[in-house]
Amino acid sequence: MSSKQVVIRKCYIIFSLIASIFTQEGFAQKDGDPAAIGTYRIVRSEALGGNREILVHLPDGYESTQERYPVIVKPHGTPLAYFAQIVGTLDLLMSRGLIPKMVFVGIKQHGHDEVIPEDACREGRACTGSKFLSFLSDELLPFIDASYRTRPYRVYMGSLDCAFFGAYALLTRPDLFQAYLLNSPAWYGESGTFLDYVRPRFEGRSFSNHFLFVTYLEHESERVRSEVRAFISLIDSENPNGLRWGSKLITGDDYDIFSAYTYCRGAFLALFPDYACSQEIMARGWEAVQAHYHGLTERYGYFIDVPLRVLDSFGNMMWRQRRMGEAERAFLTMVERDPMSINGLFRLAGLNSDMGRYDRSKAYYRKILEIDQDIDVVRIRLAELERVIEKSASYAIEKEIEGSGLRAAARKFKRMRSDDEDDVYFDEGEFNALGYRLMGQEKFEEAILVFSWNVELNPRSANAYDSLGEAYMKAGMRKQAVENYRKSLELNPENDNAKEMLKRLEKEDG
Repeated sequence: MSSKQVVIRKCYIIFSLIASIFTQEGFAQKDGDPAAIGTYRIVRSEALGGNREILVHLPDGYESTQERYPVIVKPHGTPLAYFAQIVGTLDLLMSRGLIPKMVFVGIKQHGHDEVIPEDACREGRACTGSKFLSFLSDELLPFIDASYRTRPYRVYMGSLDCAFFGAYALLTRPDLFQAYLLNSPAWYGESGTFLDYVRPRFEGRSFSNHFLFVTYLEHESERVRSEVRAFISLIDSENPNGLRWGSKLITGDDYDIFSAYTYCRGAFLALFPDYACSQEIMARGWEAVQAHYHGLTERYGYFIDVPLRVLDSFGNMMWRQRRMGEAERAFLTMVERDPMSINGLFRLAGLNSDMGRYDRSKAYYRKILEIDQDIDVVRIRLAELERVIEKSASYAIEKEIEGSGLRAAARKFKRMRSDDEDDVYFDEGEFNALGYRLMGQEKFEEAILVFSWNVELNPRSANAYDSLGEAYMKAGMRKQAVENYRKSLELNPENDNAKEMLKRLEKEDG
């Protein structure tokens, strides 16, 4: 068995892959590096009497993790124009967290009759569908499982004569694949050939946890379209137990010259309709997110972990809501799953900086530079952290509070103010962030003092008074809260938060 990389060279292929390339993480590329979208492999086949060429695309992150992946198999999947467009579509859907990451396998097909079952063959033709089925079951799928990290979930994707074969496989060996995505299965043969073949084999059948999606094109002949519609009606009337199914007529903007071969976008979204965790579920917290993917695991029959994209979205939501523990848990999980995840490391660095854990933040930024030393924004953030640690008055105050207590911190603040040292700076945003960190720890006395210092430093800042008002309110000191919210409104009449808080305080005071 041998292998070789497939390199994108034609501009129309590059165009179809731009979205997926830009969303991928990993090591920096060098000038002149090729963009490889797949690897040719040669499989020895006794069933087919010779070697068979396949083309394999691995999902982003495959090399940097130990995760296992479902497999998509598509006969007539090696022509580069088709392969590139399918890969581009799949990579985009996977990178957005809309479907799981999967291994895609295109198979070189030798003529239409190779995949047609013998008892459906047109007169005078030599069909070998049963041999091709043996090749898939006994040779190709074992080869893929032995060569790559796979999950026990397989998807068959076929169009035209290969769609006919997909229906044949579903009815003959339904155990081979858990999902069948078939486009225009009635294309082969004379009128009624496909329907006459599947109807007696389909009636009375049941399928355990299988999915079938049938598409057909508005620009095909009426014979093909009417026969596919009849097949859809057959499925609807039989309603086989255990079969999830759907169908779609591809029209208008969804149609192009590649549609017959690269119809996968809608089919895969139909196969995994709930894969992307909703904002409503994420808002309920970590346990709700885990429960969602536990439900998907039961539905699809293989373990589905929380996707990295969802971990990122969930962590950012928790961060915005100041639920820092849950945010950190999500970002740590991203890096545990993929140690080379620049995105996960960047989130952890930012979160730790926001929490005042600057040494940890620096360590995460440095880890990113070990992966890719050319990310300028990381170097800038590192320089900013060094400046904070060396010269920030808020950082010095925070360390004094942690080490010696509030009184010592007050003395230090007074000393730094009076000394007017050139190597110390006072930043409104940093003092505000420190106050909120203290408030998040329910250290209200410390938070009030820090916010008071910020007001002293920035007497024309509506936001400084607003934050001080919030600290007083949470400490139960309503009178002082009202005073500061009013001062904030005086400085900024458009401060809707201050207006809302004053209404609430006045209502509570009756």
